[in-house]
Amino acid sequence: MLIKQPNWKYRDTVTKIIKVEDKDEDKREVDAIDLEMFMPFILDVPENISMEDIQVGENYRATFKVYTAELTPEIDKLWSKMEKKEHALREGIQHIKKFGGRQPLYKFELIKAEPV
Repeated sequence: MLIKQPNWKYRDTVTKIIKVEDKDEDKREVDAIDLEMFMPFILDVPENISMEDIQVGENYRATFKVYTAELTPEIDKLWSKMEKKEHALREGIQHIKKFGGRQPLYKFELIKAEPV
């Protein structure tokens, strides 16, 4: 099923100390925890950054771009189908729906990561 991608808008560039919890080299994603706020999030890793240089369990000073987008009815409908099939997504999707989808969606794109 094809859906329109969210209309991502650049908001800010930030630097945080993070801990890498996991990584998916095929999707080029890193599961991380912001060690200042103790919040988990996913970082998209562009092709110019080596996934091999990012180690699970290590702390980094990460600089990344923050993008936001609105939750559209089309995306909401797709998520409803996905949460029935993928239990791991259910909690996050239900949290977004709990707030009526009014909170923006966030996307984070890694610019650089320096070991600390």
